[in-house]
Amino acid sequence: MNGSFHFSFQMTLNIAPPGWDDFYRGCGHVHPYQTAGFGAWERFRGNWVAYLSLMNGSEKVGQCLVTISPSRVATWCFGPVLKASVTFSLASAVHGLIQYLRSLGVIAIENASTPPAYNSGPPGDGLRSGLHRQTLVIDLTQPDPDLQRSFDRSVRKNLRKCREGRARFSFSEAKAKALTEYLELLAEHRKKLGFPMPPFYPNHNSVQCFRGTGSRLFVALAYVDEAPVAGLGFAVFQELAVEVGVAQSSSYNALKLPLHDYIKVEAGRELAACGAKIYDLAGISTQPRNAKEENIRRFKQKFSSHRVDYQALTIRFQPIQYYYVRAVAKLARVCQTAAGRTSA
Repeated sequence: MNGSFHFSFQMTLNIAPPGWDDFYRGCGHVHPYQTAGFGAWERFRGNWVAYLSLMNGSEKVGQCLVTISPSRVATWCFGPVLKASVTFSLASAVHGLIQYLRSLGVIAIENASTPPAYNSGPPGDGLRSGLHRQTLVIDLTQPDPDLQRSFDRSVRKNLRKCREGRARFSFSEAKAKALTEYLELLAEHRKKLGFPMPPFYPNHNSVQCFRGTGSRLFVALAYVDEAPVAGLGFAVFQELAVEVGVAQSSSYNALKLPLHDYIKVEAGRELAACGAKIYDLAGISTQPRNAKEENIRRFKQKFSSHRVDYQALTIRFQPIQYYYVRAVAKLARVCQTAAGRTSA
C-alpha cells in the first residue's frame, strides 16, 4: 500500500472473468502473456490460473494473471497491469500481490516479471527485490525505408543474399499447413539442441486456447526450393507483437543463408500491416554468461538498439519444500531425456 491508498484482490480461478482483455484498453502496451488466451494455455498445461483483479473499493484499478503449479509455485509474466490513472506505485502493487499469494499458501514465487517499460517510467518503479532484465524492441510505426535503414548494414546485405538464394517467405495466423511445418522445424531444432519444447509456442493446442480471445498467434516461415527451413512464432495483443519459438531444420547451416534475418525483417512488415506498433525481440542477456548468450544478444542488436527494462522476482516462502520440488522436477526431466535418447 502507498499512503492512504488501500487495495484488495479479487480472484477468479481457471476461467477468465468477463471483460478481462477489455480492461487493458487504455493501459498502454500490454504483454500477450497477461491475456485470457495465455491463461487458457497455462490451464491446458495443468497449472492453476489465478485471474487477480486489483480493487480500490468497488473500482478495478489493475489486474494480473498468475499461474500456480501443482506443487504450489507461483509465477506471472509481465504484470501486474495498472490503469494509467492510479496514484500508487507499481512496487506497492507488486508487494501487495506477493503478500496475497503468500496468504494462499504458495511455497515460492519463481521468475515473476514486471511489465516492460514500453510506455514510460522506470522498471518496477522502485522495486528493490527484482533482478534487472532487458529486451529490445523495434518501432514498427516508422516508414518502411526508415525502418530498413535503422537495421545494421549486414541485415540489408543478408536480405539480398536470401532473395538471390531462392528463399521465399510466408506469414499466416497459424494456418494448419504452416503450423504443421513450423512445429516440425521447432521439434527438430529443440531435439538437436538437447532441449524440451518451450513452455509456450504456437501449436494446435495454443491456437485453440487463443481462439476467440483478444490475442492472436502467427507463424513466419522461410522456404528454400519450397522446403521449409526456418521459422518463428509470434504472440500479438493489440499493438504489441512478441516473438517466440525460433525454429530451423537440420540443413539450415549447410545452406549458408541468413534466413533468420530474412524472417525478422519480413515479419516486421507483416506485423505492422496487422496493426502492431512494437515488435518485442523477447529479451537479451544483460550480462551474458556464455558465448551463446552473447551471440544471441549481438544478433538481436542488429535489428534494434532500443532497450526496454523490466525486473524479475524469485521469492521462497518455504525454502526446504521448494528445493525438494525442484530436485524432483529435475530428476523427472533427466529421466525423460534419457528415455527419449534410448527410444531414438
